[in-house]
Amino acid sequence: MNEVKEDESGQVSTIELMGKFKAVIEVEVKEEKEAYFQEKEELFRKLQNSLTSLAESRGIKNFVLDLDKLETIEGREEIEEEMAPMAIRHLKITKVLADIQSDVILQKLLL
Repeated sequence: MNEVKEDESGQVSTIELMGKFKAVIEVEVKEEKEAYFQEKEELFRKLQNSLTSLAESRGIKNFVLDLDKLETIEGREEIEEEMAPMAIRHLKITKVLADIQSDVILQKLLL
C-alpha cells in the first residue's frame, strides 16, 4: 500500500512534509481594530479604578490588577485571592477579564 504520489504533470511528486508551524491569521479592518483596542483599554482602566477604590474602602493598600496573571489558572487564582477581602467573588471578575483578554492570551500561547 505504498502509493506513489504524482504532481499535476504526472511526474512523481517531490513534495515532502518537513514539519509544522503555528500561526495566527487575523482578518481585520484597521479602524475597527483600533476602536476595539481603545474601547478595551478604557474598560480595563475603568475596572482598575473601580477595583482600586473598592480595595481602598475595604482597607486594602496598593491593589494592582495585573492582566498578565490572567494567562494561567494559577495567576487567576492569585487575583481571586487578592480580591477576596473585597467580597466580590460572586461577580467572577477574573473570568470576565480572561474572556475579554482571551485574544491576547491565545496569541501569546500560540507564539
